[in-house]
Amino acid sequence: MIDPVNYEVELKVKGDTPSEDKLLSLLLIEDKYYPPTERCQGVHCHTYSSKLSTVEVTVGHLSRTVEATIVFQVVEGSWPIQYHGRFVAHMASLDDLEMELVDSRGGTVTTSSDGAIELSRCVVPVEVDGELKLWVDAWHDDDRGIVVGKDQVTFAPGRAGRSVDTCDVGFCKMRVTVAWSLLVNW
Repeated sequence: MIDPVNYEVELKVKGDTPSEDKLLSLLLIEDKYYPPTERCQGVHCHTYSSKLSTVEVTVGHLSRTVEATIVFQVVEGSWPIQYHGRFVAHMASLDDLEMELVDSRGGTVTTSSDGAIELSRCVVPVEVDGELKLWVDAWHDDDRGIVVGKDQVTFAPGRAGRSVDTCDVGFCKMRVTVAWSLLVNW
């Protein structure tokens, strides 16, 4: 925690195949550790610009954390192909920082044959004495103007095991499963 941490950020425009991807920005960032203080709870935003892009990197300090592995699975109804969606994890201890699990933007929400939503990110850290909130927003058109459903579920972290709840966005219900595991012994 004393030495600087290096982050490598690669920003691409995805093509139809990996060989068609276009690299917009490649950054190597060295960031020093800043312990939380009363004035700043350990969240620092850095903006880096190049000729083609601007990348914002947010770094936050978490103490005594567990790892949350998240699965959304449609168990009633279905996710219509014309509906877009955004799935977000939120921890109040990080100054209301959101971690995007998936945002279909102009595309569709992808589900597997068993109804599991394919997330871009499915693992997030959570402070032991905090809470994990998971939000789902669904809309009908590309500009998010017509909201068709939304819901949120909240979990108290565990040191191990699983927590399960249901998220109801109106047109479908999803079982939300969070598997907890320790990052380090404390």
